Amino acid sequence: MIIIILAAISMIAQDICEVLKDQSQARNQATLAGIFDSIMYLVLFFSLGVGYATFRGHSDTLKVAFLIFITAANFIGQYSGVKIGKRYIKETYEH
Repeated sequence: MIIIILAAISMIAQDICEVLKDQSQARNQATLAGIFDSIMYLVLFFSLGVGYATFRGHSDTLKVAFLIFITAANFIGQYSGVKIGKRYIKETYEH
């Protein structure tokens, strides 16, 4: 069960980075977009590894728990990313 919680936390981090990357791109913040994209890519490997391990050899109950936790984490990550980005990522004005 601990591995599922870690997977959910990594999914939240991945989704937050994804939203912040998209907001950075939309607001002409290329450096920030690159940083968030790189972090998101690293976190993705952990999430995929846990998902693969969970579905390869565990019980059906653990598989269902994994899907529930990851689905909830996706919502939490997207929602949190929008709130964080709205507050901290500002438009870059070029003159």
